[in-house]
Amino acid sequence: MRDVSELQQEALSICEMVYRACERHQIPCCLAAGTLLGAVRHKGFIPWDDDIDLEIFRTDYECFRRIMQDELGDRLIFQEFQTDPTYPFPFTKIFLRNAVTERLHYPHLNRSGYAFVDVFPLSRCPTNESIARIFFKITELLSLSILSRVCSEGDQVCGYTKRHVIGAYHFFQKLPIPLVQRISSAVINFFNAVSPNRYLCYTGGKYGYPLEKYQADWYHTMENVKFEGREFAIPAGWDALLRHKYGNYRQLPVPANRTGHFE
Repeated sequence: MRDVSELQQEALSICEMVYRACERHQIPCCLAAGTLLGAVRHKGFIPWDDDIDLEIFRTDYECFRRIMQDELGDRLIFQEFQTDPTYPFPFTKIFLRNAVTERLHYPHLNRSGYAFVDVFPLSRCPTNESIARIFFKITELLSLSILSRVCSEGDQVCGYTKRHVIGAYHFFQKLPIPLVQRISSAVINFFNAVSPNRYLCYTGGKYGYPLEKYQADWYHTMENVKFEGREFAIPAGWDALLRHKYGNYRQLPVPANRTGHFE
């Protein structure tokens, strides 16, 4: 098991490369999720956290992917639908190439000890609560139908109890994984195209609906903060965002819940 501080420094070096490339090409990019929480509460990593989370807008995602591959493909590995036929999530994981000597597949990631950065594309989200709930559920089902086939725990990742939801889950399980990946992308892109710019979200995160549905005005402007002594952007509505997602985010969790990805 690698020391958490070693993983943090490796993740920070990946983040620096990705973030500075976004700056050079004027692609808005900001700290997200636990990394945003760490920046605000700890001025750096949450002490037990071992990865970094970034967000970009979906409208910039294809440009982001192209630039990352062109400029950093010799130094970084990008794991996503387009590069890994078994990858279950609609966001990108980025690893240092010299830390990985063979093709990565999801079953090994949480046991590998490799530092990584997650990049979440922020999409427009339906304003109607019922439709938003269905949107999140469909994308979750699609991801889990892949995850259950490439993860050693199999169907244990599915905790559904409603008959129609279980039926949809098993239907997606029978489809070829690349087809499920394309369906997931099509669903996300459709709602991003037809939804007004009132709410944003990313799918595939661990919190799901409604905690990963955000007010768009939280992201209308950015401000800079120090993270481990380096400057990064965060949404100007960071306080409302963190309260929405974590509640009393200034309060530390109980010791039993202070774990990273490799514990």
